Amino acid sequence: RHLRAPAAVHALAAASAGLLPEDLGRGVCIHPYHARFCRGLAQRLVQKPFQIRLAELRDLPRLCELEALARPVALQVPEQVLRARLNASPEMNLVCTAGGEVIAAAYMQRIEDDSALDGWTCKSTSFVHSSNGKFVHLIALIKD
Repeated sequence: RHLRAPAAVHALAAASAGLLPEDLGRGVCIHPYHARFCRGLAQRLVQKPFQIRLAELRDLPRLCELEALARPVALQVPEQVLRARLNASPEMNLVCTAGGEVIAAAYMQRIEDDSALDGWTCKSTSFVHSSNGKFVHLIALIKD
């Protein structure tokens, strides 16, 4: 029996080992192209000096440090909001690590449409996540 997974699962598994496409502009060949699973993935992967993985609750102390380093005080997001992001959409938040330390984070969520963001701020937008949303909303990118 063959276990099939979406192409994104394969890509994240490779990225968590530090293997990323040699040329990001070239694209990736997925077979079959229109299926909900991936039988084959054709790309040249090379070892990078960093890894990308899903963010976890154990990353919270470092994520709070990154907030303090990367943003002015008025735009910093408190730990409670970061925790809510990680809990609301755990499959949509990534961290980049180098030497075992988190050096960057990407926070995303699925939304039904852009009207879901009306009236929300950067500190409260994490609460409009819809697990069946058609669109990916990039909430923030932060780095050391």
